[in-house]
Order: sequence, then C-alpha cells, then structure tokens
Amino acid sequence: YKGREHCVPVTVANAGSGQDGGGSFRLGFPRSTRSGDYSRRGSEPDKEALIRLEQASTLDDKLRRLRESELYYLLEQQDRFRADWEMNMTDTVAAIETLALRLDGDQQGALYEAKSALEDYRQAFMQYLQSHTSAAQSATAMDASGQQLSALLEKVTLDQQQAIREDNLTAYTQLG
Repeated sequence: YKGREHCVPVTVANAGSGQDGGGSFRLGFPRSTRSGDYSRRGSEPDKEALIRLEQASTLDDKLRRLRESELYYLLEQQDRFRADWEMNMTDTVAAIETLALRLDGDQQGALYEAKSALEDYRQAFMQYLQSHTSAAQSATAMDASGQQLSALLEKVTLDQQQAIREDNLTAYTQLG
C-alpha cells in the first residue's frame, strides 16, 4: 500500500468559460485513509489525513456553491445572488488558506496556485459585473434619449398639425 494515494480532485475554472483556468490540483492522502482499509489492517486512521480529506471535500463543496451563485446571478441578475457569490468567494478563499496550513510541499504549492487562479476568477467576474453595469447604464441612457426624442417628435408633429389646421382655417376664411 505504500506510495499509493487516494486523491481528491479540486478544480477552479475561469468565470463563465467552463474551461480549466490552470487552477486544478489534486490532494493526495495515504491509501490507508480510505474507508474499509482500517478494518482489514487493524490500524487507526491518521487523524490529520482525515481532517485534510474532510477539508478538501469541504473546499470542493464551496467551489460548487461559488459556481452555482455565479450561474444564478448570470441568469437572474439579482443582487442577492451577487451577494451570495461574494460570500461564497470569501468562504472558498478561507477554506483554501485553512487547508494550505495543513499541507506542505507540492500539495501546499498546488493550493496556492489554485488560490491564484481563484483570484483571477474573481477579477474576471468583477470585470463582467462592471461591463454589465456599464451596459445597463448605457441602455438606460439610450432609453431616456429615445424617449426624449420621441417626445420631441410628437411635439413637432402636433405643432405641424396645428399649423396645418390654422392654414386651412385661414384659407377657408379668405375663400369664403
């Protein structure tokens, strides 16, 4: 059993792309931490390895909730989903930092790379929010301008109709 590991995959992807942003990493734990191995070998599980495994599983769950809140915001455009996303982002970063404290070497380095990918994801999502806000403001300004233009055209049309009526009345009076 030595040298074999049970790995928990954890992936951080770029916002909205669905592609891996270079933030994938695998957390390895001794095979003896897998359920069922303890009874056969008669040994107690390594408490530290079980804690790391639980934290890795929690981190994966937090990443899933982060992506769900992003999806709900993109679909619904409601502030509550954006607030959920921000809270989930904070929780996910904290989970990465907590797990990194329990690891060393390559595994810790992989977590720090994942944290960097998560920060890139945060920036991409914030840029999306800014562009979306700008687009919404532009649309509002265009709508206001369109309404103002429509009102001016309506006024011009009414003024022309009034002038035509007055011309017709003057012509009718002069002819009549």
